[in-house]
Order: sequence, then C-alpha cells, then structure tokens
Amino acid sequence: MNAEDSVEISALSIDEAVIIGLTRLEATRDQVNITVLDEGSRGFLGLGTRMARVLLTLRSAEAEESAAYIPPSVAPIEVPQHELAQPLVADQETVMAGSSGDTTAPVVLPISRDEMAKSERPKPVAASMVSEDTAMLYQRVEEVVKLTADHLLGSLAVQISTEWQDEEGRPVIWVSIRGTDADAVVGPHAQTLNAVQYLLRTLVHRQVDGNYDLVVDADGYRMRRLRSLESLAQQNADKAVESGRTVRLRSMPAHERRVIHMLLREDDRVQTRSVGTGRERAVTIIPTSESDK
Repeated sequence: MNAEDSVEISALSIDEAVIIGLTRLEATRDQVNITVLDEGSRGFLGLGTRMARVLLTLRSAEAEESAAYIPPSVAPIEVPQHELAQPLVADQETVMAGSSGDTTAPVVLPISRDEMAKSERPKPVAASMVSEDTAMLYQRVEEVVKLTADHLLGSLAVQISTEWQDEEGRPVIWVSIRGTDADAVVGPHAQTLNAVQYLLRTLVHRQVDGNYDLVVDADGYRMRRLRSLESLAQQNADKAVESGRTVRLRSMPAHERRVIHMLLREDDRVQTRSVGTGRERAVTIIPTSESDK
C-alpha cells in the first residue's frame, strides 16, 4: 500500500482527527476505512489529557464509491469569461505602495473593504442579475456542496445552508454550518474549520469547474473573527499615531494579515507592511509621520 493511501492523525477529538485526515487524503467518509486507534481522554482539570488517534485508509474501490454520491447531471460547464471576475488579490506587503506578497492563505474571507468596515457580509447575488449559464453553475455547485458536506459531516448534529455572495464582482458560495456540533467543526484556532474548507473546496471544484470561490463558516466564527480583527486594527492604528512609533502585531496567517491591510489601507495616518518569514510573519503599522522621515 502506498503512503498516500493511508494516514494516521492525532487531534483533540475523533471527529477532528477524521476531518483532518480526510483533508490530507482529499477524500470523503465513504471513500475511506476509519480505525480508531485511541479515543483519547480530556483528563481531569487539565491533567492526563491524551490526544485521540485515528487511521484512515483509502478503499480500493474509491472511484466507484465516489461516483455513487455525485449525481450524473453534475458535470463541468463552461461559463462565459466576461461574467467572471479575476481571482482575489494577494496579501499586500506595503499597502500604500501596492506591492503584493504571499498567496498561500488557506482561507479567503469573501468580504470587501466597505463590508469590513460595517462588519457585514457581502450582499447575496440576485438570481435575476445573472445569465442562464451562470444560474446553472450556481445550482450545480450548490448540489455538490450539499452532497459532499453531508458525507463529510454526516455524523455531526449540524445543519448546512448555502448562499451566493458577490466579492468585488466574483461569485462566492458561503457555506454556513449551524447546530449542536458546529463548534466542533471550528476546532482549536479554527484549524479544523480551515481543513474542512480546504477539503470541501477541493472536492467541489473537481466536480464543477468555474471561477468561483467557496468559504465555510461554522457557528458564526468567521464573522466574529472579522470583528475582532477590525477592532485590533483600529486600536493599534490609533496607538501607532499617538506614540509616533511603529506597532508590530502578533504573527498571524496570510489571510488575516490581508484583512488588516485592507482595513487600514484608506487610513491616511498609517501604512502597513508584513515583515518576518514563515509562521513568524506579522503586520507592522507605521505612522505616516515616521515613514516620511
């Protein structure tokens, strides 16, 4: 058996380990055999905590089982290019200069600068505003999203809904997960949520081609995080201006750095730059008075 045919995962819970394992294998639950090696333990008062461990192995009949849950009617379709916008911009290293940086963010928040300021999601896409071909694309994507999400999260007590949004002219399908187990989908530092999003995005794009994006939110986490980043950006911009000195934020992933850049790019009092490398990469907020020296 090839190394790519199986993976052993440790996580805080069995469900989280399974989801992360499915992401690594780019498979759904019905395409793998799952063996629980250790159920793990939460311990007592933080003592004796033990991670859960699972082994996921791809079944030999992967192709046949994969075809079983994707309806034959769902096939890639061509959408006129003039109806689709270009991909989202990369992380900006120096916003005022307009230079671009890394593009490795695992999550892209489908929220424009104006919506960020209001802490609101983009407006839904009206069906009457798109062509017949684009409407067919939306419908087929929704079908695959719901079927695939049901297979990935079928053991959890959650409800899944979808809504199309417009992100600066680009269609984005927002997949919302609610219910008793929705918090389990988020996981520590949203690692499980990001894994679910990556896997769902990969599987859906394999079935329905097109220039659209997919974002997964669970228990309203992404909007809460967005509001937190908005507050962080504003408070530290004020701090940089008042002190006249550069403020360095804690290290954060590329997609969160991009949010900070976008939130402050129209603030004439400051400019922002990303500094550092790898996981230590962070945003610095520089007062304009200092940058002019």
